[in-house]
Amino acid sequence: MAQLRMIWKNDGVRPCELVFPDGVELKTLPEIEGGVDAWLDIVGYMESTHTDFTGNYDYYHKVMTANKDYDENKCFFLLVDKKPVATISVLCDYETKNGYLHMLSSLPECRGKGLGKLLFAVAINTLKREGMQTAFLTTDDWRIPALKTYLKTGWQPDLTSQPDYPERWQKIYDIINGGKRMKTVKDKYLVVGADFAGYPLKEAVVAHLKEKGWKITDLGVTADSDPDDTENMFHRVGLRVGAQISEGNFERALLFCGTGMGIHIAASKCPHVHAGVVESVPAALRAITGNGVNVLAMGAFYVAPSMGCDIADAYLNAELGSGYEWWYNFYEFHKLAIDELEAFDYEKYKANGFKMEHLGDYPLKLEKKPE
Repeated sequence: MAQLRMIWKNDGVRPCELVFPDGVELKTLPEIEGGVDAWLDIVGYMESTHTDFTGNYDYYHKVMTANKDYDENKCFFLLVDKKPVATISVLCDYETKNGYLHMLSSLPECRGKGLGKLLFAVAINTLKREGMQTAFLTTDDWRIPALKTYLKTGWQPDLTSQPDYPERWQKIYDIINGGKRMKTVKDKYLVVGADFAGYPLKEAVVAHLKEKGWKITDLGVTADSDPDDTENMFHRVGLRVGAQISEGNFERALLFCGTGMGIHIAASKCPHVHAGVVESVPAALRAITGNGVNVLAMGAFYVAPSMGCDIADAYLNAELGSGYEWWYNFYEFHKLAIDELEAFDYEKYKANGFKMEHLGDYPLKLEKKPE
């Protein structure tokens, strides 16, 4: 059975700055004494189930040096306390501008500690620096943690190269999230919710969006809701909608209550929710372009129906960084903030003396848009 194949496309964003934890170093194969032996030791834990794995230099030659695009200076290792524990190789075809990620492996005791994700980021940076426009990798169906990382970092399944790929990928989605695929803005899917105060504004915005072809799932007050149903209190609606983001069912949501405040606070209690409340089109645009808000709330006491429709259009037709390509580091700076907030763990933050563990750093200064 052929391995699964995944595809990456260069988004044009500059390579990110990586921060390595204390005791962790990045080196290439020539920089490590006995580099090939270290490579065989690490790869052996992943490849020993393959019938062609021999654990000697012949195997290294067969899968690495025999490839015309292999460069030992792009065979990377992460070392923990001077010991090589993980490796990945980046192969670059400079004629076609196609890259290939090869032999991502780590020692068992180092899995689940974020090292594979860090090494993967090193590889993506290398692809960008070398000018690759597209890249590929192959992997096995059973490598679920790795597949999750690939999907989260923008790699897309190849569903066409083999006739059994669609069925195999569906089984993987079944394992990852119960077979449910995220309903995305690109495909015009949206989840909404309102309490009784926000209901009139929600109805106006939903009617407007449906005319434009949006497919709406409403988890709050509807026309036939019982006014005495306490399940439709603002915070309970906010939690219901926020959970849809947490579970990966929807990419974005709209919420409505009297002020937008209470319902967005409730949604923010759900993991992976980045919520904001706005009352104008410029604020809605900045909420998504600068803060990557995936749940946007409005208040019916302060936002007129026509303004609510304009806010929804602006929000749903933009994404992180869009419209700010002229501003140096705008996307990188704000993406870093989102990533650090997504990774935030209060107990770790407290134990670290209330200091944030940086995932990177990008300089940013105020700039005026060119005429």
